[in-house]
This record gives sequence, structure tokens and C-alpha cells, in this order.
Amino acid sequence: MASYKPPADTFVAKMLKNATALFFIVIVALFAGTFYFFKTSRGSHDAASRESKKFSLSQRQYISEESTQVEVTGIPKDDSNSHASQTPPNTNGTTTVAAAGASASADKDIKNQTPEEIREHLENQLFRKDPAAKEDTAVRKYELKVYFAEVSTKGIDILYQEARANGQASSTDFAQGVINMPMTRVLSYRDDFNAYTELSKTLEKNKPTEWFQGLKSSGVDSDVGITHTVTLKDSPSGRLQIEVKVSKRFQVGGHDSGAKSYQNLDYVGGGEMDVDAGRTQTYYMAEILSKFPMSAQQEYLTAISPFEIYKSQNFLGGKTFSVFFYTIENK
Repeated sequence: MASYKPPADTFVAKMLKNATALFFIVIVALFAGTFYFFKTSRGSHDAASRESKKFSLSQRQYISEESTQVEVTGIPKDDSNSHASQTPPNTNGTTTVAAAGASASADKDIKNQTPEEIREHLENQLFRKDPAAKEDTAVRKYELKVYFAEVSTKGIDILYQEARANGQASSTDFAQGVINMPMTRVLSYRDDFNAYTELSKTLEKNKPTEWFQGLKSSGVDSDVGITHTVTLKDSPSGRLQIEVKVSKRFQVGGHDSGAKSYQNLDYVGGGEMDVDAGRTQTYYMAEILSKFPMSAQQEYLTAISPFEIYKSQNFLGGKTFSVFFYTIENK
């Protein structure tokens, strides 16, 4: 026993007994593990990026208890017309993958989709229609121009004859009709037509447009002037139907400054106008403004169109007539 010598420690045993060496081994192992983890993650990310760039796609995935939806946008670089011809366009805008329990197909993402599935979804994205955009394009706007004119007896006869030839002339408590003449031609008869002013309004079908011209008071019941209400509708003949209502409200009682009574009259008319026929038609309403003297308070109206006609001695003397012209154009 005196000559017995215990076996020498192995290299590993010596390293384990050495605290410094053991600490160094742990540090090296930790760095090696971290390096391997990041390298593996980077490789997976690069592979996914290459797959995504191949198709120039972006994806959003929505997972619920019932189904998984994958929405894809973009265009694959290796586009093929054969796929487009095989898969008809769809309008639902998303590709839905049915989930059956916890099967692997329920978690199917862009990397696992076939070219046909990608192609089908892309066509859904490209060919689907936005309902809001469709509604906006369906709204057509028209420009209404209104002219207030003083017309001679000869000019009134011209309007009557033109409207009769067009089949749209009528006369009850006022004269009205549609003529196949633009206002540029009407106003070319300088001796018979004198337009005091022109105003423009934007109209949409089936939406009445209303405006007031006159003197505003403390309340609507005391306003003096005329109110225009214009509505455009589709007529059964396929043309555009214009409906005009002119409400005239004047103070009566002569020049008595204390007069408080008012006269209210409504003039309702209209006609069919072929706006898309490449020619401009004009609707007119004649003999709306009264030729009777106004009360003292209403003399201020002569500074407002269409009441400037009251400055004309020919109008007040019954030699000329007041006519409202309405023309419609596509905007």
C-alpha cells in the first residue's frame, strides 16, 4: 500500500477542477449557441424574403376559430397568360382556406399556395369593383344657366313659333316652351332680345335646386322677391325633363308705406330637353314679372337682377315682356 499511487486525473477532470477554465468553457459555449441561433433564424428569414420577392407579394392573414383568410396583393414577376385563362375572375376579393379542426391545411400561408391559387386571388384583386366608386361615376352633373331678358313683341312671337314647331309650347297664366336654339343665337337678335344678367347653377338629377332673388327681411314671411326651384328628371322618352317653379312674392297696397299685405303667386312649368343630342335647347318662361307699379319699399329691387327690367319704360309701358331662359349643359 505504501507504493500505491492514485491514477492521474484526466484532462477533463483537471479542467473541471479549474474554476478559471470552467468559466471560459461556459462563455465559449454560450457564444457558440447564440451564434447558431441567429444564423438559423437569419436563414429562415432570407428564404421567406426570397419567396416573397419572387412573386412581388404582400400578405395579410386573418385566423379565426372558423376559417383562415389570406389576402394577397401584388403581381408575380413570372406572369403567365395560361393561368389567367384557366381561372375566371372572382369579385369577393379574398382567398379563403377552410379550416378542418387542427389540420395543417388550416394554417396554409402564401409560401404553401400553388401558382393557380395565387393567380386566382390576384385576379380577384384586380377585377373587383368598388361599390362606392361605381356610385360616384353614376352621378352626372349638369350646368344650368339662367338668363333674365327683356323681349320685344317680335321676339316673343319668334319664341312662340319655335316652341310650336318643337311641339312644346303652352300658355295659361304665362307663356312657356322649349326652343331648338342656343342662347348665343337668341341674343344675336339684338333689337328684340336684351339679357340683363346670367347666372349659373350646378344640378344633379332628382335633386331640386333652389335660390332666392330679392330683399331679405327679418323673417321669411316678410321677404320680397322670387324663388326659383329647378329639378331635372329622366323623361319616359329618354330625354331630360326640366321642372321649374317660380314663386313670386310682392308687397301690395300701392305706395302706402304702412302696407303689410303680400301677393304670392306660383308659376309651375317645364319641358323635355335633349341635352345629349349635340345641340343646345332652351326652355323659357315669359310674362312672370308684373307690370304694375311697386310699393315704395320695393323700388330697391331694381338694383337686383332680374328686377332691373323695371327701369325700362318700354316694359312699364307694355311694349316689351320679361322672359326667363334656362339652358342645360353637361359638366
